[in-house]
Amino acid sequence: MFNELRRLWSKEDLFTQAQKKTGEMLTKNEEIFLSVMGTVMNNKKMNIDIYKADKETNRYEIKIRKKIIEHLAINPRYDTVGSLVLLGIAKDIERIGDFSKNIYELSQIHNGNLSKSRYFTEIDDIGKNVIENFRLTSEALANFDKEKAKKVMDSHHKVLKKKADKVLKDLLSKGGKDQKTTLVCALLSRYLKRVDAHLANIASTMVNPFHRIRFQDTSDDTNIPKIKKKK
Repeated sequence: MFNELRRLWSKEDLFTQAQKKTGEMLTKNEEIFLSVMGTVMNNKKMNIDIYKADKETNRYEIKIRKKIIEHLAINPRYDTVGSLVLLGIAKDIERIGDFSKNIYELSQIHNGNLSKSRYFTEIDDIGKNVIENFRLTSEALANFDKEKAKKVMDSHHKVLKKKADKVLKDLLSKGGKDQKTTLVCALLSRYLKRVDAHLANIASTMVNPFHRIRFQDTSDDTNIPKIKKKK
């Protein structure tokens, strides 16, 4: 799958244009995520109009779909799998944009500084992990770097998921005096986990065979028993 994508994306056609749009889309959403995290964690002023940015993300996805369908209309027998993969990546990025908007809305609900919360350090650490995975995913997608894609997947499945689940479990069992802060921290841990899951999904397109995209396991189902034909 990885080598096939590299071959397809080296061509100059509608498919390549769609791939470039996908890279731009991911970069834009990384900028949005960094801005909303500064707002929700440290009460910094947003330097981006989140709702305008969300609409721009949607327009990116529409443009990518349009280029893909035009490409397949011209070349119906070629690049079908690559086109499906690219559409899936665009959808993952669009969902990241939605969760970034949700995080911004949490900052408006809380209207304060989460640094006063006893869970600040743990959530801040999760946020930094997600930011690092944004960087790795962008570089993997731009440079066809399979090793960086693997790092994103391992980080999500082996580290970040456990950190986010621990924060939520502690919040539900211990809570805090400030119910609003407790609620915001609980939701934020979930949203960060989902953003990172979508990054891991994108990374999986460069690591796994097509039928294994979005799953951690990179095996090729070689151990699945064959169905015996009736005589």
